[in-house]
Amino acid sequence: MIRKKDADVDDMLQFTTEGLDEIQRMRNTPNFFNKVVDSIAPTIFSHQDIKRAILLMLLGGVHKLTHDS
Repeated sequence: MIRKKDADVDDMLQFTTEGLDEIQRMRNTPNFFNKVVDSIAPTIFSHQDIKRAILLMLLGGVHKLTHDS
């Protein structure tokens, strides 16, 4: 992934062809979300809801603009 940054323009991401292919393979993997959830803290058994919440917190979010930029 190549990231370009410009102060006047929102952050834009550009993916390579290989990166897009890998994303497509992940998208087509059955139960991909559950596999990623299971990979978080694998030595901790059960607590799948907590692991899902951690995963969503890690991957989700929005850009925030502060007074300090």
